[in-house]
Amino acid sequence: MFSPAPADTSLVTLVKFIRPGLIRFPGGNNEAYWDRSNTYKWWEAPPGYRYTITAQVVDDFITFCREVGAEPFIQVDMNTYAPDLWADLVKYCNIDHNYNVKYWGIGDEPNHWTTLEGYMTSSRDYVAAMAAVDPSIRLSAPEMGGIWPGDINSWIEPFVKQRGSDVHLMSAHHYPLGDESIDPSKDNYPSIENLLRYDATDPVVAGISYLNIVSTQLLDLRDKYVPQGIVALTEYGPSWAPLSTDNRVSDSLSTALWLADTLGRLGMSGIHSVLYYSFTSPDWDDFRNALFIHSRYPEEMRVVSLRPTYYAYLMYGKWRGEYWVSTSTTNDEYLSICASVSHESNDLYVIVFNKHTSKNITATLSVYDGNVSSRGYLYILNGDTYDATLVNINGATIDVTNSSTIENSVNDISPIGIPISPQFSRIFPAHSASVIHIPLKGS
Repeated sequence: MFSPAPADTSLVTLVKFIRPGLIRFPGGNNEAYWDRSNTYKWWEAPPGYRYTITAQVVDDFITFCREVGAEPFIQVDMNTYAPDLWADLVKYCNIDHNYNVKYWGIGDEPNHWTTLEGYMTSSRDYVAAMAAVDPSIRLSAPEMGGIWPGDINSWIEPFVKQRGSDVHLMSAHHYPLGDESIDPSKDNYPSIENLLRYDATDPVVAGISYLNIVSTQLLDLRDKYVPQGIVALTEYGPSWAPLSTDNRVSDSLSTALWLADTLGRLGMSGIHSVLYYSFTSPDWDDFRNALFIHSRYPEEMRVVSLRPTYYAYLMYGKWRGEYWVSTSTTNDEYLSICASVSHESNDLYVIVFNKHTSKNITATLSVYDGNVSSRGYLYILNGDTYDATLVNINGATIDVTNSSTIENSVNDISPIGIPISPQFSRIFPAHSASVIHIPLKGS
């Protein structure tokens, strides 16, 4: 998170294929010190701080974002009050080095360490100091640690009601499941069954359907108090449990299906940005929710393996248009759907998710207001079992040996040709995500 570790070419290649819009750094930034002179090691810090973010780390992060075509998002520490310190990081990035970092997060999950009033006061000082350096930056707040109904009512709404004019990204974090300390009878106990649960009651936030409800609530608050802004989930993942105790919640085919389903669900509802936490994890750590497992030997981040969640992002990176289109399903619990259209290539991309862990489902798809071609292309993300850690797309896996093997294996994913009509039926395999690429005739 804080150590200088330039990405090797294999990591850059993998990330380019998934086309991220934003990459957030450092994530979980609590009691960190900013050091423009590279005086401290990352594990060292002056009194009052635990870690150090050095100029070298920031340089490496910006370089990586530019290489993969993503916008950098920098989250500043508020646990140790120091608005002038982080205003200097804005100066370093946007004045001294012309990095043009647009997006800045103000604190990290303040509801876990301060009061609403305390955050209101401190964040006002941070906004004033940072915007005085560069008025064009776009600020993300309140970076809430959760979107439970109580969080929205007691934190997010009061904050944006008073401070909405300062905010460009109305932000919060969401993990539907907890860790191993949760009572196993609760719906948010870490298990694949709970991860794929559509409706939950204890607590309600654990269910996939809760995203449909909370998206509407957050967008209504945005429209009312932050009309100039967007809604962003700046941390998002299945669970906060360590990998060794999360019952495959963070590292299985079902994780990839949950992620792909909910990313499409959130995007189609109008949530602008969803930042998965975390991007990568070292191979010696018992961490969770990473797309990649990397090594830092000897000095660079070298990818050693992919988690199933990478394939979910690969689907969206390879087969998604620029604009979401309206969809509906009669079986959202098990057979959900999202769709997008590319105006550049005149293609429709439909993704159907069968979240049932054992049953194939036959369904009829109807395409309205589109002149479809007679032949389309199918890509299926699946694995041997719903809890498999090895997954594939049309039988193909990604060889991460080096940049060339990555490019070859991604480009060698062969489509399955299928007949298409305005209304057609297909069997969707158990525990799968099926991308149907439908060329359109005319506009």
